[in-house]
Amino acid sequence: MRTSPVKLFLIGIILTHFTGVGSGVIGGGEVQAQQLIRAHAGITLNKVFFSPSIAQNFVPGNHLGVDYSYVNERGSGVRIGLGWMHKGWDINVPDSSYARVYNQMELPFLSRFVLSAKPFQFYIEGGPSLSYTLSAAEYIEGIEREYTFQEEVDQRFSFGLRGELGVLRHWGKWVGNAGIGYHQDLTNFDRSPGVIYSLHQNIIFSVGMARVIED
Repeated sequence: MRTSPVKLFLIGIILTHFTGVGSGVIGGGEVQAQQLIRAHAGITLNKVFFSPSIAQNFVPGNHLGVDYSYVNERGSGVRIGLGWMHKGWDINVPDSSYARVYNQMELPFLSRFVLSAKPFQFYIEGGPSLSYTLSAAEYIEGIEREYTFQEEVDQRFSFGLRGELGVLRHWGKWVGNAGIGYHQDLTNFDRSPGVIYSLHQNIIFSVGMARVIED
């Protein structure tokens, strides 16, 4: 039996989150305990896992947010945040054009691991994320219009898993970062008859700047 990369990713995130907080399995240099408040922004590449499947192109989008993170002296801790992100899909069908873009609020709760010592450090994160759809827009043959939600079809709340890895650069009380992540929803947002799965999938590129509030 073949195991898809998405399944391996989800298994890895679950193991990272539930075995990681406070475990201190980090090496490669001394890590100081610290707390950070960060603002971040970036771009997303978005698709949907539909079953039955639909041919798609990636839909580009944006994201931004703020978060708080704590890492102990052994290099393990947590990150919680509040963010906004685009999700959606673009149907790839000859002689037809349809795309839908969602605006969602995100609440991630991630385990965080920091590797190596300052000024350059690497981080790995993984864990669950809650989201709520604020609004959506449709693009039909290139013409934009507001999407009208249907209570019996559209599920606005969703639960998913997220992972991210990246690099940190310290300048005294300031810390910059650049990272790449992946988000996989586990809640079907489309409950139309005949749709078995409708799960958002997002590749996330992010940069940010944080302030050390205690170390």
